[in-house]
Amino acid sequence: MSEKERTKKSTGSGKSARQRKGVEIPKDQIDQRQLIHENDALRLKIVALEHSAQRFRATLYSIGDAVIVIDNKGKIVQMNPVAEKLTGWPEVEALGWQAVDVFRIISEETGAPVESPVARVMREGTVVGLANHTMLIARDGTRWPIADSGASIRDESGVITGVVLVFRDQTEERSAQKALKESECKFRETVEYLDEGYYCCKADGLLLDHNRAFNRILGFDPAHNMRGAKLPDFWQNPKDRKQYLDELMTKGSIQNFLINAKTADGAKIVVMVNSHLVKDDQDRLVRIVGTFTDFTERKRMEEALRQSEEKYRSLFDNAEVGMYRSRLDGSGIITLNQRLADIFGFTKEEMLNTPATMRWADLKAREEMVRLLQERG
Repeated sequence: MSEKERTKKSTGSGKSARQRKGVEIPKDQIDQRQLIHENDALRLKIVALEHSAQRFRATLYSIGDAVIVIDNKGKIVQMNPVAEKLTGWPEVEALGWQAVDVFRIISEETGAPVESPVARVMREGTVVGLANHTMLIARDGTRWPIADSGASIRDESGVITGVVLVFRDQTEERSAQKALKESECKFRETVEYLDEGYYCCKADGLLLDHNRAFNRILGFDPAHNMRGAKLPDFWQNPKDRKQYLDELMTKGSIQNFLINAKTADGAKIVVMVNSHLVKDDQDRLVRIVGTFTDFTERKRMEEALRQSEEKYRSLFDNAEVGMYRSRLDGSGIITLNQRLADIFGFTKEEMLNTPATMRWADLKAREEMVRLLQERG
């Protein structure tokens, strides 16, 4: 065996005994590397949590509603400026206090304490809201009408670790609601005692609202609720309603429209209607609102007057004696019959508007006639 071969054999192909057996790293070095790795991961998680907390805090402090964060023992851990304003508690003073001592609520109607939404959330584990007309009593005794909701905060395993309360001041909303309610009451009082019938209906005539005069005119008990009735049923001929609807839809409103209607017992009447369309923001028809009066008697009187005028005109035109009407001062003839024109030898057109005094031979006699007429009527 050559020297080269003996050297190669003794060195194991050029590798040392430590290399041939493999390097054994001490256990304490392995634990140290693992610890460094875990620490790095933990630092990343802490940084992420800090960023998340900062974002949450920024959101909490900028949100327009009042927010209070409470732990699972019912103690306050955070609250934003809006919550500070409404409760009257600065956050630094409220921290660690029981929420029921800071967030004190009562019924606006009875003044009795209202169960804390925190207790309900902790008990039920669901989102809960306050009843209507809830009042928050601030630290200085100021009362705020509020709307509120509470939700649970859970950890990764689903265990409830706290509660977040979100509430807002409803002072302006309540004022608007009160004003609206008062306006509605005034409207109802005004409408209810109108002499005219009031109605509100859908396009198909389904009655949505009405007043007492509506019932009276149509022959129903004034106290009877007519909502749900069909207005076409009160037309003598329901097909006539198409003309009314066509005009209403075209113009948007309609005035002094005469309708041949009928009462509860079938009696025929005439009503004069004024109505208009009510539409929403998208220009879609919501309802038709209108009023009507019983025009039956007036219609009868107008017809009687028309017939009387026709009768008078017939008598006037066909009288065997000359007849005319003139102004009191005799300045012009207003109308005359054919017999008078024949007597004077003119046409009726030639005599119209000519002075009546021209036909009197003695003007003093006419003046005496006018005097007697004024005295005796």
